[in-house]
Amino acid sequence: MRLLLGCLLAHALLADLAAWPWWVPNLTVVGLVLAVVRRPERWVACSALAGLFATLCAVRVPGPIFVSYVVLGWTVRVIGTQWDTNEPRVRFLLVAAACLVTTLYAVWLDGLWSLAILGWIVVHTVVTTLLVPVIQRR
Repeated sequence: MRLLLGCLLAHALLADLAAWPWWVPNLTVVGLVLAVVRRPERWVACSALAGLFATLCAVRVPGPIFVSYVVLGWTVRVIGTQWDTNEPRVRFLLVAAACLVTTLYAVWLDGLWSLAILGWIVVHTVVTTLLVPVIQRR
């Protein structure tokens, strides 16, 4: 839970400092995925906390954003029963997929589709995923 709280705090600080939101890694997703992988029995609490944080940051449609984080936590929990999530590459792939899906979902909810946005989604996913090895060491 401390990992998730640290990621939420770091995400809030980076979001306040960044001039452009696409450069801010989605540390909420990273923290949620890694926290659920470490303690699968706490997926509900971790998902609710991450969903609440994302809801507070959401400009529009907070309900679906909250639900997406609960579904994400549940999905990571279910995948954890099937795959060896202690393997760093699996964690890396989980975070990459989770970041991509949550970002695509947020863009879809806002109706912001364009070719340029798809490029920024890729950049955002890559920037977020590259932080996984750094955060896993903590």
